[in-house]
Amino acid sequence: MKKRLFSIVLSLCMVLALIPQMVFAEAVANITYLDASGAQQTCDNATVVTGDDTTWGSDGQTTWYVAQGDVTIDSRVTVTGDVHLILADGCNLTVNGGIYVGNEPTSMKLTIYGQENGTGKLYAYASSGSDYAGIGGNDRSGEITINGGNITAVGEEGGAGIGGGNNDAFKCITINGGTVSATGGNNGGSSGIGATDAGGTSGTITINGGTVMATGKTYGINASNYGTISTGNDGHAVIFASYTETWGSDFNYSSSQNRDSWRGVIFEGNSGQIYGDDITPSESFEIPSGKTLMIDSEKSLTIPAGKTLNIEENGVIVIAEGGTLVVQDGGTLTNNGKIYVDGTFTGIADNLYYPLSYTIPPELLEGYNPIVDGKYDYNGKTYGKAGSDVMFRGLPAPGDYQVYKLVATTKDGKNTVATKSSSASISMPFASTSIHLEMITDCIINLDCNGGNLKAEGFLRVDDSDVLYCLDNKTDPLPTDITRQGYTFGGWYDNWGCHLLNSR
Repeated sequence: MKKRLFSIVLSLCMVLALIPQMVFAEAVANITYLDASGAQQTCDNATVVTGDDTTWGSDGQTTWYVAQGDVTIDSRVTVTGDVHLILADGCNLTVNGGIYVGNEPTSMKLTIYGQENGTGKLYAYASSGSDYAGIGGNDRSGEITINGGNITAVGEEGGAGIGGGNNDAFKCITINGGTVSATGGNNGGSSGIGATDAGGTSGTITINGGTVMATGKTYGINASNYGTISTGNDGHAVIFASYTETWGSDFNYSSSQNRDSWRGVIFEGNSGQIYGDDITPSESFEIPSGKTLMIDSEKSLTIPAGKTLNIEENGVIVIAEGGTLVVQDGGTLTNNGKIYVDGTFTGIADNLYYPLSYTIPPELLEGYNPIVDGKYDYNGKTYGKAGSDVMFRGLPAPGDYQVYKLVATTKDGKNTVATKSSSASISMPFASTSIHLEMITDCIINLDCNGGNLKAEGFLRVDDSDVLYCLDNKTDPLPTDITRQGYTFGGWYDNWGCHLLNSR
């Protein structure tokens, strides 16, 4: 009896061991995210992404996922149905193999969201030699929407960073926000975003907002045959499109014929411009080294509160006459490059360069070759760096009764300095400036204030000393506003202390 009971128990254990164990994915409730308009919403229930995931979603179903913390998936993830992925702030989700969003037999959908700070990151790398998109198709891709987060997508061979793979097209790509870097594979014909050169008929690429960097072998952004590239009506996006092949284009020709309707800050290669009239980007962005943004006449760019524009070293902004760059209170402009201001700049920034002209009398050029430091030539124009000195070197030395006078004139007034030095300098104002240099003779007064403090209206100090020269004429009365504690001003006397003076 005991043996029979033992046999039954043993058989039951063996049967239980053969039954597959059910593993239930972790789910979390009430996860916040930012929608396409940037408004905060709440997802009631989302499945947590794990390193074992190979499929997201179910056919014909809408499924929500959230990536939290550091997660690495070492295979291609297949999107099925309608998948919504939230990148929680601070997360780092790496998918080594990329994300497959197919179009057969029906179009699959992937929508990516960020949270309030936008610090969640997704890295999607197509497998080496696969010919797949980083995010998108193994061939033709389905519907891809990015509303936020920080996304890096890299295709392989002929695959796009985001879009079609295997020399194919895509159905729909929409970017409303976030920071997106999309790089196509190394084969000719690849695109950063969109279809490959040989791709069939595509749909629409719409970039309404965010900062987008798209680099392909042949195209930066390519909507292929009969597809279109749109920026929406508001124009909050900053777009960098470029290609690495010796031939190609930043935007493929046939799909960029509606560029008159584009809105935003758009770079083609190293040259950027404002499309539309008044542009306020929805995300912080930077101007990389070697790239130049032109703000043309009647165009304006505004950096809003909470956003940052960073100009890298050797990055440039040119504000044309009639153009405007505004940094609002709470906005930030970090300028390690140069801003040339022919138009209007409002805000706080370093390295501002304003138009500069100057004149030197012919008599100071005879036998001399003055050198002007602090001037910068750009595109055939001369500029001075605001707040820095413009210096004239190599001038003839002034005589005993001579000084150099420098007058810097702007639309708001004049600034005048005097010096006995043969290197005369004056600070460059924060405005378009004309500087006139001249030699002043026989109007020098050397005053010894005997410890008093002098206020010399109508006169100008020479090199911040008590040597003065007359601003207007040589018969002006001597200054009398002299103060010294415990004393009363009694007048001026000549070198021998014998004669009381009242005029020059």
